[in-house]
Amino acid sequence: MQKVGIISDSNCDLPEEVIKENDIEIVPGRIIFGDEEVRRHYVDITYEEFYHRLVHDKETPSTSVPSPKEYQKAYENALKKYDEVIILCTSAKLSSMANIAQMVAKQFFENKVTVIDTEKITLPMGIIVLEAVKKAAKGASKEEIVDYIKHLIPETHAFGGIPTLTYLQKGGRIGKAASLMGNLLQVKPIISIENGELSPLGKVRGMDNVYKLLVDFTKKMVENQILEFLIVGHTANLEVATKLAQEIQTFPKAPKNLQIIELGPSVGTHLGPGGLLISWIGKFDKELLNL
Repeated sequence: MQKVGIISDSNCDLPEEVIKENDIEIVPGRIIFGDEEVRRHYVDITYEEFYHRLVHDKETPSTSVPSPKEYQKAYENALKKYDEVIILCTSAKLSSMANIAQMVAKQFFENKVTVIDTEKITLPMGIIVLEAVKKAAKGASKEEIVDYIKHLIPETHAFGGIPTLTYLQKGGRIGKAASLMGNLLQVKPIISIENGELSPLGKVRGMDNVYKLLVDFTKKMVENQILEFLIVGHTANLEVATKLAQEIQTFPKAPKNLQIIELGPSVGTHLGPGGLLISWIGKFDKELLNL
């Protein structure tokens, strides 16, 4: 019998049907358009609308953390069904969500709520949430789930490329001059999620070379280790993501479980549409990248 419930903030970017099937309580982050219009991830905005407005609105949307009351509500909902809950949070290096989650847990839910900084965001965070759910469903104790998650964190990875530097520049991640020069030269940054942050790995020329890099890396990786689960992620780039997933499935040692997932607003705001990534549990041998 399951005694431990799993909560996540919305930056896990799991599909809504997966969230419902696995009874994952979600604390929704906020997307802010202009000065006053506030939407909530998974509540009142679709990814289609978000990416359309990201491209066409005059002002780039921003993101904000949920209120303490939203964490309190999520804890109360989960504790109606489970004896204890674990909340998995976005990397503290990228967001204050873990700090707010901890503050509310300590103030109102002593010993009932365990807060974990996943040191991740988006796809690898989603993988960790799913693995925690599987463990909880098998009746594991809170301590067993926490230990398992701590083992998974350094083993869960993601990297990929984006077609333009414009959104990184708008979000303050790089300077305007660097963005302009990179776009003129068709430079596509290769970005990973490491040590709790979005980190540059290198660069290639053109999105065709981003695609080729992901194909070549994945093929080499699955020859050296058994992958049970791999995600092909994208930012409003489903057609290319599907093509990549289908090509990976032709590999002799293809992952047993391969899913395509679209990234949500928190990371999508900085990457922009057209991005392509992969995420997995296992080793990350950067020498295979040949960057």
